[in-house]
Amino acid sequence: MKITISEDLKNHLMHKNKRNIVVEVATTDRSDFDVTEIFIRLCDYSHRDYLKEKKGYREYPIEGIPGNHMAVLFKPYRLELDEEIHFDIVKKWIFNKIIYEGIRL
Repeated sequence: MKITISEDLKNHLMHKNKRNIVVEVATTDRSDFDVTEIFIRLCDYSHRDYLKEKKGYREYPIEGIPGNHMAVLFKPYRLELDEEIHFDIVKKWIFNKIIYEGIRL
């Protein structure tokens, strides 16, 4: 699996002092409607180690980043992952949204 990020997202991660992207599934269970979405958040090294050791997250390195400096963590959900996954950031006014391609529920 090849995981890439845009240069803008890489700069955003460095600015926020975060080095890892966490992909999770968020589900509502207190509603009449069953809603499930992919939820993406950022984390640092200490939280990355906690997620890997205690929660069973799988870690995949990001292509083009030398060493083990940035990674994507997936919880063992039944997600459909393409051979190529790309993350980018969309900046609107003061809000930032991380978008992705190659991941489906």
